[in-house]
Amino acid sequence: GTTYLHFDHSFAFEIGIDQYSKLYSYDGGVLEYSVNSGAWKDAKVLYDSGQAYDNVVYDYTYPHGTTNILRGREAFGIDSHGFVSTRYNLDLDPNIKGKNIRFRWRLATDETGTYFGWVVDNVGIYTCQPSASTYTISGTVTNSGGPVSGVTISAGGGLSTLTGADGKYLLQNVSAGSKAITPSKAGYTFTPTTRSVNVSGNLTGINFTASTPLPVISALSPTAAQTNTSSFALMVNGSNFAQDSIIRMDGVDRDTTYVNSTQLYTWVNETELTQIKTINVMVYNPTTNPGESAAKSLYIITFADVVPPAWYYRYVEGLYAQGITGGCALAPLRYCPDNQVTRAQMAIFLLKGKYGKDYLPPVASGALFSDVPVGHWAGAWIEKLAAEGITSGCSAGMYCPQKPVTRAQMAIFLLKAEHGSAYVPPAASGVFGDVPVDHWAAAWIEQLAAEGITSGCSAGMYCPQRPVTRAQMAVFIDKTFGFPQMP
Repeated sequence: GTTYLHFDHSFAFEIGIDQYSKLYSYDGGVLEYSVNSGAWKDAKVLYDSGQAYDNVVYDYTYPHGTTNILRGREAFGIDSHGFVSTRYNLDLDPNIKGKNIRFRWRLATDETGTYFGWVVDNVGIYTCQPSASTYTISGTVTNSGGPVSGVTISAGGGLSTLTGADGKYLLQNVSAGSKAITPSKAGYTFTPTTRSVNVSGNLTGINFTASTPLPVISALSPTAAQTNTSSFALMVNGSNFAQDSIIRMDGVDRDTTYVNSTQLYTWVNETELTQIKTINVMVYNPTTNPGESAAKSLYIITFADVVPPAWYYRYVEGLYAQGITGGCALAPLRYCPDNQVTRAQMAIFLLKGKYGKDYLPPVASGALFSDVPVGHWAGAWIEKLAAEGITSGCSAGMYCPQKPVTRAQMAIFLLKAEHGSAYVPPAASGVFGDVPVDHWAAAWIEQLAAEGITSGCSAGMYCPQRPVTRAQMAVFIDKTFGFPQMP
């Protein structure tokens, strides 16, 4: 193995600037070595890595004859800005091996002294042993048509390679021991699926046979369509398509138009768009490259802005299925999942969640809250919410219908709607990092979590002052009243 000297050090010496704005050092330090008590030599010839000499000591003699004994020599001479490491390869001097060797860290200054100086620590001499032997594994992947390129050959532990145009591969740097050699490429199957080998030297002839490639779907366009809309052409993009390829939707063969080996299409009729669902789309090759692709999902959805894989998709669809929301806008129908929920909207969400989509509250009197007059669009719902003891307003005689609902307020509204106005939750214990036990809504927030209605806004946090969005409201309502997610 190779023998090294390694040490950590920190230095900062007196410096100057010449007429060319170049830094130079008045002081400095060098590492020197002596073999068998012979002459001292500069160790820079042994330098391997890390902090190297960074300057030349200023070559100057003062008028009265004093100078720095290292003047004109390369040295550690400016500023390391903290501790750094340096390593020297002792094998670079063939005269060292088998001899006694001494090292000295030599610091020298001019007559005016130094600044910080030079600190050396963690000096060590060690030998690096050569790494364990590694080997190669090679082979070929073919099918009835000849070599197969672009096949990934894996040997585990992150070791892999690709077959070339000639179908050949070469795995390098394979350690000794048992290995499982596995080929893979989208649309292909292999015989054998894997080969177990014991590596103690270079291996050749580790071959595989690939089957003819299956069709592969890479993307659908569109990926989703709204209910109750017009017929459309579903484009299926991928590879290994043939002129007789057939698009299958939920196992049913469709009239299919072949565009080329990477694109097919079929028409989806408006009669198929009457309800939300997830359709499994596949491509089947009956003769050329026979077999069936893996499935891609086509989503038939209600709202144009609530599309899988959005985390709230199934909750919003569940809310719509219960008749609790009709969305926020038409043409196209939208839900506005990121919009904040106002206190007026919240009153309707809660009462419809509690009593069902056909519930209508008593006519509003307009006398309960001064900011909710008799003609207010949500007046009846707001007054009913107050009559049930779920709210007493936002201040004396006020409801603040346009103000967003916070996550803290929502916890109270939900639990009172679920359990009744007299409900009192258990005392808080400090579940969330941003909801201390003396927080005014702590007990309600922790009970909401205990019932599985919320897990917070992030790890260990609830974000009590953050406004509730319409996406979050869908989750809150569905979970509070036990509505199923759809589809």
